[in-house]
Amino acid sequence: MFNHKIVNKNLLIIIPSIIAFFIGLIPTLQYGWPLSWDIIHHVHIAEVYAQYGFTLTDPLISLQNGPQKIGYVPLFHLFIAAIGYITKINYFQIARCLQPLIAAGIVFSVSYVGYKFYGLTAGISAGFIILSSNLVNRIVLPIPENIALIIFPIAVYLFYISLKKDTYKYALISGLMFILMVSIHQSAAFLLFLTITSFIIVKSILSRDICVFKKYIAWILPPVCAAVIALTAVLILDTSIIHNILQNGIGAVTGYKDSISYNYNQPLDLIRYVWQLGIIALLFALIGAVASYKLDLPKAVKDKSVLLIVWIVVMFIFSKINWFGLNMISYRVLIYILLPLSILGGFGLYQTYKWGKQKKISNLPVGHLILGIIFLFATLNGVLIASNPKIANFGAQTELGNISIAPPSVSEIDLASWFSKNGDKNKRVVISNYYSGMFLVADTGQPLSRYNRVLIGKVNQSTIIKKDIGYLVYDKRLKFSSGNKTYRAEPGGLLYFSRDIRQFIPKYAKIVYENNDFIVCKVQSAKT
Repeated sequence: MFNHKIVNKNLLIIIPSIIAFFIGLIPTLQYGWPLSWDIIHHVHIAEVYAQYGFTLTDPLISLQNGPQKIGYVPLFHLFIAAIGYITKINYFQIARCLQPLIAAGIVFSVSYVGYKFYGLTAGISAGFIILSSNLVNRIVLPIPENIALIIFPIAVYLFYISLKKDTYKYALISGLMFILMVSIHQSAAFLLFLTITSFIIVKSILSRDICVFKKYIAWILPPVCAAVIALTAVLILDTSIIHNILQNGIGAVTGYKDSISYNYNQPLDLIRYVWQLGIIALLFALIGAVASYKLDLPKAVKDKSVLLIVWIVVMFIFSKINWFGLNMISYRVLIYILLPLSILGGFGLYQTYKWGKQKKISNLPVGHLILGIIFLFATLNGVLIASNPKIANFGAQTELGNISIAPPSVSEIDLASWFSKNGDKNKRVVISNYYSGMFLVADTGQPLSRYNRVLIGKVNQSTIIKKDIGYLVYDKRLKFSSGNKTYRAEPGGLLYFSRDIRQFIPKYAKIVYENNDFIVCKVQSAKT
């Protein structure tokens, strides 16, 4: 009976993740498309793998000098494709259904690690602290990064356990999870490497014991072995790839890239950090850090707090890498700060609860009141964020203004419908809005070309025909006030015009379809 009660009590750890699931269910049921623009791209890649098998280049999207590199590690896309193959469900709807599951998975992972570090109350508190943050809108996105975020805290926890036990098993398992993350999201894997490497350095300095590096070697051994095996396989299959990588770099050859650096800086000021992470997470994390230092706690508890503080500091410094002259999308790193901040905050809330247990207001223990208020606020905060229409609207900011890129507009859906019925799949589309073009290719399989010079009449008819370009699509929303320029290309594949678009349509292209936002022109054959 005693053990049965203990098991039931420990099951309370799933409460925050159950609430996160229902919070994630709100936008899932409210909107017919999955959240974010990124998932449109990922669905397309999944469809490419389903149709063509694993490939480093995209047969449906071409650049001026050849096919576009896919640029993402494949496991998430293969997972979507496998589910689609088994269930015959549309890939967009598969991604949509993943939203509440991913939100629940991230919250459970943080709650579980908080529970294993500091106990049940601290673990439950850690899960609720995530929901108190304004980053709730990030954890419901059905993207590879969020799958990796479920694994991240568990991998860190297992490595920490390996330092405390006289076995290398947990370090090896954590290393295998690192390989899994590399196959899902390369940026998350890199930040895991950075976190564990930084902690082992700090740990060796504080303990004055270099023997801790033995566990680090055990952790890094599985990914090193995997890399050697992959390298050997490539050497056997195609030696030119290795030569190309040595000459041009792995990114240039494979197209693999991270999602947190960019070709220009997107820094955040400290007020935005506080706003996005949330006062509750920051306050109780501070209380947890102070309590770890001031209170007479076991050394193991202090070590866990040191790990979390190192994790937080390293992620914060990385988010400010623009200080060192490197480009960074700082907002993308905030979620990596929130994970350890929530675990440490859960410990801080637990210490506050302990302090208030013996104090009463109107015969109610202060500790219980504090927990109840924080849990209620966190739940309401999550519900309000998930219910806000802004959670489904995504835009691209350019120097010429902001343009909506997700969810697909009525005009974009109509455009895709027209191509589904009338488009020639042997011909490529050139479109002035790459974001709309990506939805078009993901939804219809219509091949796309990014040879945008065609749209301004700078390419002759014979060249266009040789490149199998059959359609020119103009987005009428992309307008800017004229100076001396008549058109302007913006990063991300947006082509703006200052005059009536019809003035730029080449003579060899005929308008065959038009709706509120788009004009579709069909390229005439040379004989016409």
